[in-house]
Amino acid sequence: MMRGYWRQPEASAEALADGWMHTGDIGAVDEEGFFTFVDRSKEMIKAGGYNVSPSEIEAVLARHDAVVEAAVFAIKDDRFAETPCACIYAPDGASAQDVLDFCAERLAGFKLPRFIAQLDAPLPRLANEKIDRRALKARFADATKFPPKLEPRRLQPSN
Repeated sequence: MMRGYWRQPEASAEALADGWMHTGDIGAVDEEGFFTFVDRSKEMIKAGGYNVSPSEIEAVLARHDAVVEAAVFAIKDDRFAETPCACIYAPDGASAQDVLDFCAERLAGFKLPRFIAQLDAPLPRLANEKIDRRALKARFADATKFPPKLEPRRLQPSN
């Protein structure tokens, strides 16, 4: 274990509490005691009172035949606080509406990406080959300014 983050006492106190290192990882333990990683708590999207896992949406996008890679993250939304935004690389062609329809058959309405950005090149990567979510999030922080603005059929959470 570590003693703390360099010159960040607040972050250290938050991560190192009660003798445990709180990583922010979210997972599930099955009946045999095996842990399965689900997502990171810091990446959860708070959409209209629901917690939405970007990993769950990415897994659905990855099953679309035309989508080679995808990344999902939260963007600010006036109505729902946050909403999912998906960046996809689909070089063989798939319209944003096709991708949305595919997702709508497999996800609850509040989990559907409201914006889908189609990139014409593979998603940006960090030195460790992970997708550079910060770069994507910075590039598409104001997704309302790029088309298409999609209004999924089942976007609004039920009361």
